[in-house]
Amino acid sequence: MLRKILLAAALTLAAAPAASAATTTAVAVTNVNLRAGPSTLYPAVTVVPTGAAITTFGCVSGYSWCDIGFGPYRGWVAASYVQVVYRGAPVVLTAPLAPAVGISIVSFNRAYWDRYYVAYPWYGR
Repeated sequence: MLRKILLAAALTLAAAPAASAATTTAVAVTNVNLRAGPSTLYPAVTVVPTGAAITTFGCVSGYSWCDIGFGPYRGWVAASYVQVVYRGAPVVLTAPLAPAVGISIVSFNRAYWDRYYVAYPWYGR
């Protein structure tokens, strides 16, 4: 029985989204939908207003969509709506810039969905 519990715990941790080494403070460049996944096909969780402080946890490979936190919310926005500070100046996040400001690659998977969206009415879809 203990072996099954340990195996289940190990599988859960392995399925969890990769944790970035560090988070990056950023702002939203315009009002943008915070999505439940890295695509406009996912439902909107909330709207992040222009200039709002966000925390960037990482981006998918290619840096097109980023996993962010905004207040109590967690979700995804297109990288083109994320502004970071690079060499003392605010710049829109791009694929070449992301590693230079410490943004790593993370994945989106079922464990992420189950962790952050179970309380939403569209969760089961």
